[in-house]
Amino acid sequence: MNRLLLSTLCLIPLVVSCASPGKQLEVMQPELHRTPPAWTSETPIGTIVAERPQTARIFELVGIDYCCGGQMPVGKAAAQLNIDSMALLRALDVAITPPIATAVFLTLVCDTGWFRHPNTTADTMRFAAELLEAGADRDTVHAALFHQDSLPKQKLLGKVLDQVESACHGQLVWSHVTRRMAKRLGCGLGEAEGFIDRIRGVKGAGLAMLLKEVEPKVIRVSLRARPGYSALAIAKALGGGGHELAAGATVRGATVDQVAFRVIALIEDGNGVPAATA
Repeated sequence: MNRLLLSTLCLIPLVVSCASPGKQLEVMQPELHRTPPAWTSETPIGTIVAERPQTARIFELVGIDYCCGGQMPVGKAAAQLNIDSMALLRALDVAITPPIATAVFLTLVCDTGWFRHPNTTADTMRFAAELLEAGADRDTVHAALFHQDSLPKQKLLGKVLDQVESACHGQLVWSHVTRRMAKRLGCGLGEAEGFIDRIRGVKGAGLAMLLKEVEPKVIRVSLRARPGYSALAIAKALGGGGHELAAGATVRGATVDQVAFRVIALIEDGNGVPAATA
């Protein structure tokens, strides 16, 4: 999240444009302070905070100790966390205006799945509150992310949900989408982005899977897991990768049904599920 924050603050000009009913979400060039500081990578952290106290919050967010470590040069502190020191210096000089607060809020909600992912902490919520207090437009961000679906996409989602199946004693729920399904409804497979998150909502299922036929006998596998299960273990067995709770793979030379049977067999052999349920 720290790198996402710095990337958002340091994009100049920064433009995010998402049409929503009656509004455009547009975040333009960040406003810098009128008197640019003469800071370099050798400037002590404590000096920066003393000259501009509001920078303390940014140091906190990226995990730099500006109190006990105040004598350390900012460049050295950034290097210890594998952060670009120049990016950090630019971020420290950005005034958090409402448009910038909106851009950072957008980054935050995307990174945390609108505060649903395990990386959401108490600090995350406090940071979100600060952004809202700084003028972040929550309603416009929400509309831009969730109220832009086309009618064909909604119909495709209906087809995918209608085909959801359960396997492995309810531990796995899965569905699929093919090129033919999407074409008949007048949309592309790209419209199926995010459908996996609707499938994973089935009560009691630890694993969710969406199979996309991107080409004949080329299946893209999207996997999601609840804590205690491992999407990554299954993805690795299929030649893919990712994270414990979100992973994927591309399987060639197989049909949707063949890939589904292979995943079911992996789970039945104990892959990706708690030992007690294997």
